[in-house]
Amino acid sequence: FRLQNKKGVKVSLQVYNRYGGLVYSNADYRNDWGGISEDGKTTPDGTYFSVIKTGDGQTYRKALTIVR
Repeated sequence: FRLQNKKGVKVSLQVYNRYGGLVYSNADYRNDWGGISEDGKTTPDGTYFSVIKTGDGQTYRKALTIVR
């Protein structure tokens, strides 16, 4: 999961499953999430929801789909 960070600001990422359960969280995201949950398991294919917060106060909420 890659984010373009042209401003160089700190970015946090949280990913939730379709039931609202937190799957992944990183307060200083650096494009290093490969679909692995916090407990080290590969996330199943499906739709997830991300919350991206930037150090300059922006918040983005997006759906993402994992298909392997």
